[in-house]
Amino acid sequence: LQLLMMVMLYICVISLITISLAYIDYWHPDPLNYYLQGTLDSIKHASSMLIVSFPLMLLLGWFIQKDFRKFPKKHELKFRKWLVYLTLFVSAITIVVDLIQLVYKFYGGDLTLPFSLKVLSVLILSGAVFGYYVWDVQSEPHKSKVPNKVAWASSIAVVGMIVLGVFIVGSPTKQRQLRMDEQRVNDLS
Repeated sequence: LQLLMMVMLYICVISLITISLAYIDYWHPDPLNYYLQGTLDSIKHASSMLIVSFPLMLLLGWFIQKDFRKFPKKHELKFRKWLVYLTLFVSAITIVVDLIQLVYKFYGGDLTLPFSLKVLSVLILSGAVFGYYVWDVQSEPHKSKVPNKVAWASSIAVVGMIVLGVFIVGSPTKQRQLRMDEQRVNDLS
């Protein structure tokens, strides 16, 4: 359960980063990139991953927290600690690489609003994961209400990101009509 939950966490964080970068590309398009469909495809793909992996991650987290309340010693399992420290390491590396990119672009004179927003979104998401797992290592989460509050806050954020994606990309019916129109144009050419 621990390993599966961590894999779902990684999928969720990668999806949230992907979807936030796609939203930034959508609202601040690069004048040299005329291909909007790639941005819409990123939103659809990341939303699909979130719709499947996020509820599974919450369910697994609930089972694990329930198990920790029954058997508090399981919080100290070496395998679990290894996974948490690996997550902390990956989060820290992501933050460092993100900050390196920020300084590099600054020196190159490419510090634009879209790039700054992308750096900020990656920093916020990886920082949130890092902060939560630092707290998890230093405390006894099975005795706290913080995991429940984090679950609610992240649920609201994820649902908001998915709903926003539906408004940007459109409904499945609209997407089907667009694909049919694209096929007609291809047939005519």
